[in-house]
Parts: sequence; structure tokens; C-alpha cells
Amino acid sequence: MTANIIELFSNDFFKLFVIFSSITILGVVCKNFFDKKKFISEFKNDLNFEKVYPFNAKRTIEIHVNNLDPRFELIAKLECVNQSDFPLLAIEKLENIIRVGHKSIRLSYRVLGSLGSSKTFYVGMLLVNRHGVLTLIEHLEFTEILNSISKEYDLKLKLDNYASVVQKLKPLKSQLYKLDGKLALTITFNQLPSKTAMNSFANKFNLVLYAEDRFIKIDIDSCPEFSIVPADYVYGLNIIMDLPRVKDPEKVFNNMFEIAEWLVFNFDGCLTDEKGLKIKNDSKSIISNQILNKIQLLNKYGLPPGGELSLRVFN
Repeated sequence: MTANIIELFSNDFFKLFVIFSSITILGVVCKNFFDKKKFISEFKNDLNFEKVYPFNAKRTIEIHVNNLDPRFELIAKLECVNQSDFPLLAIEKLENIIRVGHKSIRLSYRVLGSLGSSKTFYVGMLLVNRHGVLTLIEHLEFTEILNSISKEYDLKLKLDNYASVVQKLKPLKSQLYKLDGKLALTITFNQLPSKTAMNSFANKFNLVLYAEDRFIKIDIDSCPEFSIVPADYVYGLNIIMDLPRVKDPEKVFNNMFEIAEWLVFNFDGCLTDEKGLKIKNDSKSIISNQILNKIQLLNKYGLPPGGELSLRVFN
């Protein structure tokens, strides 16, 4: 029996079988090892928070810059170089910059900590307003201020040069002209009401006297709705609404029209438009439609009447 076993182990065929089996087993073990490693790698990739969670700290802060508008603002990007967090002292210094030249400055929201990237911050300067388009001098001053802060707090600054933005300034100014608009109602009199009568009128409609013979209506947030000023070259008053700067232009117009009709009735006046043409009974609905069209146009371009950006652009 023992001799037979020894003879079996010494057989060449058996040796070949053992070697082949060993290689097969080793191959299976290696395959399982690499398959397991691949599975773990893919599992980690599936749990990549940068892909799954939109507010992970590794994501860019651009998603939080929705209060800045690249159509109307030149946006500068400030980014940390060595610090792990954007320096709060730098943000506080940026918050002190209200305007450069005639162009106002806005900042991106403070999104620091785990809900957003803490390494990036944005500063926007208007490209155009009622004073005109961004000038080279204003761009140079803006760049100089940001460069100074960047060097002080070891930040990387990215800002388009003036040559890159100048091409869009002219069409932007033309667009702003189409969006802008002021509405004026004129009441003409044979004789102007006395100061006593005008003061009583102002008290009745909760108007504020801000200069001699000049009144203003403000809303609950102390924002101007319309003003009443002496008309030029005639015995009369102008009631003026700066439409893009008013939160609810349609409602304000109805209030203006009510006051105009009261003045006409009580002081024997005549209601006209800016050109002196008499406003007829059906004119109110026509003007209301024009106001609604202007509101829709402003909203379409991201400039809702009375909004923060509108107050800056139409200034």
C-alpha cells in the first residue's frame, strides 16, 4: 500500500496535475483580490460627495453668486492662495467699497463654512447706469483697489481687462435706454393753490414736504413712490414716478391718478401729459397698459422694478 502511494507521487502525470491545480488556485485568488479592490474603488467613487451633494465644501461658490448679474456688472473673482478659509477681514474691507466713480459696487453673499466654498469671493461693479457706461478711469481705480486688497491678504485676483468689456458697453447703454422710463402727469391751473391749501392737501394724502413747494410720497419701507413738483412755464404741478425704481408701478400709478383727479376737481385744474395734451377718460387704461408692458420688459431682463439691481442701474 505504501509502495503504491510512493509510486503515485513519483508519477510524472500526477506532478503535472498538482502544478496545474496550484496555478489555477493562485489565479482564482489573484482575480478575487483585484475584483475586490476594483469594487472598493468604484464604491468610493459612488460616494464622492462632490458628485452627490450640491453644497459640499469642495464645490465652487459660483452657485451662490445669484445676486450678481454678469449682464450688468463687471465681476471680479478673489480666491485664497494659501489660506484654508477666505479672510473675513478682507470681506469687511470689501464691504466698505460702496462705489467707484459713478458705478456702485455689490458683493457676493457670504457663504463660508461647510455649506459652500470658503476660498472664493466675488465683487461686482456696474457696467452702466444713468450716468453712462463704465469708463477706463473707473476700471483702473476698481482694479487698483482690488489689487491692493489681494496683496494684503494673499489672494488671487481674476478680473477682465477693459478691452474685454468695452465691446458690450454701447449695446448695453442702448438696452438701458429702452428699459428706462419716467411717468409724469401735469395738472394746470388758472391760479396756483395757496401754500396753506397745498399743506392741507399734503396732509390728506400723507405726502412729505422735502423742499419748498415740493412733496414726495413714500412707501412703508421709506422708499419714494412719486414726487409732486412745480411744473415749468405753466401754473401747474407735475406728479412724477420713476418707474424702474418703484416696487409696484401699477399700484403707484393708480394712486397718482387719484391724486391728480382730486387736484383737478378741488382747484379747478386740467389734467394733461408731459406734452400738454389733455388726458381723456379712456387715457388711464392706455397708460396702465403701457406701464404693464414696461414692467414685463424690465422683469424679462432681470431688472424687476424697485429691486436692488434696478435701484443701482437706474440711478
